[in-house]
Amino acid sequence: MQTSLHKVLICCGVAGLSILLSGCFGTVDDLGTFTFQLAANYEATFKDTHVPDTDLELIDLNDYQSFRENREKLQSARPYQIGWWVERIIPKVNTDNDVSNDIDVNEVVFDSVMFYIMFPDADNPNTPDRDTRFEVGRFENVKVADFILTPQVYEIEAPLAQTLSHLLLEHNRYYVETYFSEASAPLPEPPVEFTRIEVKADIVARLEADLDL
Repeated sequence: MQTSLHKVLICCGVAGLSILLSGCFGTVDDLGTFTFQLAANYEATFKDTHVPDTDLELIDLNDYQSFRENREKLQSARPYQIGWWVERIIPKVNTDNDVSNDIDVNEVVFDSVMFYIMFPDADNPNTPDRDTRFEVGRFENVKVADFILTPQVYEIEAPLAQTLSHLLLEHNRYYVETYFSEASAPLPEPPVEFTRIEVKADIVARLEADLDL
């Protein structure tokens, strides 16, 4: 929310999906608090999958210049929404069953598609600590026709965003798990298998830095 204390300083350099939908700017108030948005982008790819299946990606906020430049001054880093779309989806053709060739991918429906954030394990930073697994997005009855190349946004609730903020400032890195449930289609009978599913997504955070530090 913009108030009379704020003035627009810069347009964000990260052109993320969710930021394009919600607006993108940096502001500074009279107390010297710089507020800006950062969209951490990632791609999830499922190959030769028999859903349900998951994809795990590591996001390092230090890869983003705006984060590096303000890291020592940050007071909060609250992720507040996740945006995503299906970039590409290819049903698997079963040569032993000609009916498989007749799948209309637009009619495929997933029971759910879900997104989770996890943080690095304290003893093994190269693996996620599943005790820190937080659900940050849930979409149910996902019909491919509604999601193929069509951006969808999920708002992260404020209490969870605040919890994640503390962990983001502590770790600077996190894992994103993308989950696709079982799928159904008019033909053939479930289960439906896929040669490839490609998803593009970003998680948008609102960061606050104290410029006087």
